[in-house]
Amino acid sequence: MDKNISKLLKDMKTSTTFIERTDSTWKPWCVYWSPSTGDLLVGMFFYNYYDYDTPCKMWGKVTRYNYTGQLTQTLQEDNTGQKMFRHPICITENSNGDVVVSDLDAVVVTECGGRHRFSYTGHPSGSRLSPRGICTDPLSHILVCDRITSTVQMIDRNDEDYNINKLSNDMKITTTIIEKTESKWEPHCVLWSQSNGDLLVGMYKEDTNIGKVTRYNQTRELTQTIEHDDRGLELYSNPTFLAENNNGDIVVSDDLSAVVVTDREGRHRFSYTGHPSGSGLSPCGICTDALSHILVCDIRTNTIQIIDKNGQFLSYLLTKSEEIDEPRSLCYDINTHHLWVGSDNSNKLFVYRYITQQDNKTGKCDLLSHLSTGLYK
Repeated sequence: MDKNISKLLKDMKTSTTFIERTDSTWKPWCVYWSPSTGDLLVGMFFYNYYDYDTPCKMWGKVTRYNYTGQLTQTLQEDNTGQKMFRHPICITENSNGDVVVSDLDAVVVTECGGRHRFSYTGHPSGSRLSPRGICTDPLSHILVCDRITSTVQMIDRNDEDYNINKLSNDMKITTTIIEKTESKWEPHCVLWSQSNGDLLVGMYKEDTNIGKVTRYNQTRELTQTIEHDDRGLELYSNPTFLAENNNGDIVVSDDLSAVVVTDREGRHRFSYTGHPSGSGLSPCGICTDALSHILVCDIRTNTIQIIDKNGQFLSYLLTKSEEIDEPRSLCYDINTHHLWVGSDNSNKLFVYRYITQQDNKTGKCDLLSHLSTGLYK
């Protein structure tokens, strides 16, 4: 056999040589035509067998050819010079352009430019895999047949399992505290409740563009799911930040248009959509303060807005005309009454103080009269 890549015409009778093999040491094993670029990807391997006393050498590569049959790319080594493939068996392409290869003992994923992204070797990680057929779905999941377990395994395009993990104090040991069991729900934000030690998780379902908030107790048991209002309507589209108010309210920065607040039991209290009401909001970082105010960064106006615990607008704490241009993240220190603000266009942390000890005792505050500023680099 000449091992050339041939093209069969529509009449299913005539074939023409599309790519002529010039290096006899490399054998083509699998091909994939890219619908996005029209390129042809070819998985090839090299097998060097000497004798019974000498270990054989086997490694692979993926070559890319344009529509004229010209070689335009070779994927073989990562950025450290290590070989990425041993024996490409099947090839596919993901919606983001990644090249996904079912190799001898791993699923190897590279960017379209050739940079190695990750290698999946089974679940749990490194448990062994013998991949065969492979494909991707409309949500960019990767599905692969494993010969060892006789299963079809699904991973996301970033090789993430979306479990909730806990990092030890020494920053070295990671333990899984909540294992993801619903494949279509992705955790996007977490909050540890200082009032009872529960863990709140904001989840997102990409195929339907809806969200929910789940609560886990200290024994990792799911105790609450907040998803609908009392009319059965969806509360969230994509929870991105969570906070808990002093009265137990759960405060959610929902990615598309609102700050959504429910009480401790999950009953919808209100949704804040900007000032004046309904004017539009693109909420980002969120927190609450000692007086139960809710503070939220608005991407749309590049401001920090303060509302009371019942959803009434109180004030702009920061506007885009001041030193910090694009506030995106917030954290309130209950001990010092400092507000920490992160910006999208700066490597500085801005620190503000607008509540005094006296304000905290009286429960009242003239928000802007006490505003002072500092910064950390």
